[in-house]
Amino acid sequence: MLSTYGIPQIQTRVRKIGHEIGRTIVELGVVITKYKANSAVHRSTAMRLRRDPTIQHVLPSYINEANSVAAAAEFTSYGTLRVKYGNQGQFDQFRGLTMDVMTEAQEKIR
Repeated sequence: MLSTYGIPQIQTRVRKIGHEIGRTIVELGVVITKYKANSAVHRSTAMRLRRDPTIQHVLPSYINEANSVAAAAEFTSYGTLRVKYGNQGQFDQFRGLTMDVMTEAQEKIR
């Protein structure tokens, strides 16, 4: 819940950066991470974000909370992302998120 409080500040900062560099930065959407499907708070927060008119879009792929995701920034050579994120679905979640971002970007270009 607390992590959603910063969304307006991030949106404002990104618009300011775009203005400073003389370019429009297009918001593709919000990515929901550290999600727990069995949490009523997480489900209601996701629904609230989807209904919020100040948020351009909530991307459909959520990234569930997992140790492999929490350790994502730690550099260790794994050979492939599938090996790094394991067979518990995290790799597939990142693949889905990548497809969502690419789809949104292509739609914004048109």
